[in-house]
Amino acid sequence: MTEPSPPHSIAPHPFFLTVFIFVILISSFFPVSVNAEKTESVKAAVLVSRHIKPYMDALKGFRESLAANESLETSVYILDQDILEDPAVFIKELGFQEFDIFISIGPEALSLLDHMESAHEINNVYSMVLDPKKITSSHNLLNCGISLSIPISHQIRDIRQSIPHIERLGLLFNPEENSVYFHQASLQGILAGINIVPLKVSSSREIQRVLRDNWDRIDGLWFIPDQTVISQTLVEFIIKEAVFHKKPVVGYNRFFYDSGAAMAFVLNFEQIGNKTADLVMVRLDGLPCGQFIPSYEVLVNNRVMRRLGLKIPEE
Repeated sequence: MTEPSPPHSIAPHPFFLTVFIFVILISSFFPVSVNAEKTESVKAAVLVSRHIKPYMDALKGFRESLAANESLETSVYILDQDILEDPAVFIKELGFQEFDIFISIGPEALSLLDHMESAHEINNVYSMVLDPKKITSSHNLLNCGISLSIPISHQIRDIRQSIPHIERLGLLFNPEENSVYFHQASLQGILAGINIVPLKVSSSREIQRVLRDNWDRIDGLWFIPDQTVISQTLVEFIIKEAVFHKKPVVGYNRFFYDSGAAMAFVLNFEQIGNKTADLVMVRLDGLPCGQFIPSYEVLVNNRVMRRLGLKIPEE
């Protein structure tokens, strides 16, 4: 029987042998990293208008939402009076080229960005601004953010649901500041079946007289942010007068609720900060952004409602 031949050995080609040795030598000097592509950090500048509680609460919510995001480096700048009086120096020192995105919390912060020559180019998300269009006309600065203005249609809807017996709602305002607001409220009131009664005052001295002449013409009193009706002492007095006349008051922050208003719209600043963080990520991902309304709660004062003999709405 013929024995099988032993397998032939194949000698390596000199060229492949040379390449193999070269690769071994290169690998020993330049080890391959498993994580060759490391995500670069994104730098964000957070400009906060002032060191006051609403802005600090919004900043807290913003930070909490981004706490787990290790790729985002944030630098916070609280704008003091010196910066606001001479923003040019701060803008120069800020070095806006170093940042990938700006977050402006409050109107002064948004106004500062509007002073930058590159306002039409920078990446920005605004927050905690009552009327952004009064601050800047830059479409780039306005196209992504959260205002502090609760839509009038939402407010009238909530008033109707919380105090359904109101058919004539008195709106206390200075026409020089809030005529547009009144006309918009009148239209929304018609749609909701509520007659908005104008209580026009040009100075705080006129308020008592105007109310005295109109208590019988209204079923409730509605406060809106207005510089003429801003004194806390005056507001407390008006609320007491309204309760005396069996008229529920609608306010726009926690102070009104605590002072005896039947209901109040209360902004949730931490949640606004949370949503601002969400918009930052949307902006950085290059996705379409927009203008959003603030997070808020409707607080109904059951104690006052019972005192006025009004039905307490269901949750």
